[in-house]
Amino acid sequence: MESKTIRFSIHILDGTTGEHAGGVPVELHRVGAHGGREFLSHCVTDTGGRAAVELPACTRLDVVIQSGARFAGNAPAAVTTQAVTLHVALPDGARGVHLPTVIAPNCSSLCWLEAGT
Repeated sequence: MESKTIRFSIHILDGTTGEHAGGVPVELHRVGAHGGREFLSHCVTDTGGRAAVELPACTRLDVVIQSGARFAGNAPAAVTTQAVTLHVALPDGARGVHLPTVIAPNCSSLCWLEAGT
């Protein structure tokens, strides 16, 4: 039986300090067959850099990490990335996805993508 919801979780680390990135807003959008986006949910990472929400089942998800405020005023470079968008494709029937991510003022890295079935 196909799940009607998926559990989304994220763990964000600050690449400049190696610390957990607490207080980072994350937006979640379902991506339709023709590329249109539908807002699903919003969460903010806790002091451990983690957040989790239940979402309607989907196979394409845009995860927008609003990283700019984290580095405002203390970034080592004049130009700071304000947001990072991860385009995620999930297998049919996935019940969850976890995204361990590292952010920095001018880059980001997705450590691995783990989709549970």
